[in-house]
Amino acid sequence: MASPDKFLRFATLCLLYFVQGAPYGFQSACLPLLLRESGLSYFAIGAMKLLFLPWVCKPLYAPFIETTRTKRFWLTASMSARAATCVAAAALSSPDDLAGLSALLLALNLFSASQDVATDSLAVRILDDDELGAGNTVQVVAYKSGSVFAGGVLLLVRDSYGWGAMFNAFAGMYVIAVILLSKISIVERADEGKKSGSNDMRWSFRDIIRSVFAVPGTWGVVIFVLVYKLCERAEQTFSLFQVDKGVPRATMALWSTVARTASLLGSTYGGYVLYRRGARGLVIKFCWLRTVTIAAQGLIVLVWGRERCSAESFSTYLSPDSAMMYLGFAATSATLFSAGVVTTATFTVMMTVSKSAAATALPDSAAGDLAGTHYTVLATAEILGKLAFAGAAGALTDYLGLEAMYAAFVILAAVCAPLALKTLPVPLKTEQKRLKE
Repeated sequence: MASPDKFLRFATLCLLYFVQGAPYGFQSACLPLLLRESGLSYFAIGAMKLLFLPWVCKPLYAPFIETTRTKRFWLTASMSARAATCVAAAALSSPDDLAGLSALLLALNLFSASQDVATDSLAVRILDDDELGAGNTVQVVAYKSGSVFAGGVLLLVRDSYGWGAMFNAFAGMYVIAVILLSKISIVERADEGKKSGSNDMRWSFRDIIRSVFAVPGTWGVVIFVLVYKLCERAEQTFSLFQVDKGVPRATMALWSTVARTASLLGSTYGGYVLYRRGARGLVIKFCWLRTVTIAAQGLIVLVWGRERCSAESFSTYLSPDSAMMYLGFAATSATLFSAGVVTTATFTVMMTVSKSAAATALPDSAAGDLAGTHYTVLATAEILGKLAFAGAAGALTDYLGLEAMYAAFVILAAVCAPLALKTLPVPLKTEQKRLKE
């Protein structure tokens, strides 16, 4: 039976990662569908990923957040700022004002990335070594739950009540989170070092990055996380393909929520299996399964064709177009389930390596600070890989066509399993045993 302290730690992380995942879900699932309906090209929608730039820049300001004020301050300030940003976005009448929308989304990502630094640092500090698998399951599942809420539920709110109501609901979520955070005491544990002044970081940025990459296993993890998510661009590409085919928006919103729930189930299953199996083996197995499901999406694109369907063709479950639509939803759900398992296992490997950074012999007494910054660097590498490919994938889809891009997605998926075998460090259980010793 979990102790009250353990429950409080997991509940705190669950709350923080939920509200942290919402902006990503809105921008990756909800907004692209709205923009595609407005006539934007694949390239233009992919270029919107540049608004995630603050996430790539996290290592530049992570040491500052780590060493100034408190975790509670940064968490409260970042969520309050996002609530204000969403209220401002509600004043926009529609997504047609791309300049204003882009500015607000950039601000939303800046505040979200700042919270991410504080939350990751909190997680590294309050989770014990034997809690990493469960802790990362909570992290990934809560983050994706926030993504499902924003990507599916907010789209339904928008369809029923309009653009302003959608963003006001978004803002309300952050207000509730700030109120709940004010009642939680566990956050102060991550700031204990500040009270004694032990984490006064006097290193230069170059020293910090050099020390981060000196931690054993870091380079291998960075190489893998830069690559392993690239093929998952297939999921959003397939959703845009369904928009082009004329699939009703209400149906898209419903099944987008179902598919992302499959991702949650995959992450939960991954956390359960981590108790019995090493993380690296789990990554390899489900990378192969993900390859098969992405290939199935590509086959549906090839067979169904690019011609837009009539609304009447989706009015019955027995029509060929309805059958292809539901096969597509099934393939997407299976892809997201496998991706959920891979993500949970990969994040557990990342945090295991970052926890070992706290035991690395470093000058002064800044090892505790290094652990949080180390995890931020690994998480940023993952985001960098996805963003660098997003714009290119959109441009290539416009130029080469969906069929060629799906061939590329399958190849990218297929290389992940052998890459994991080559680059990821020892399995989780072996690493945890070493840390305890």
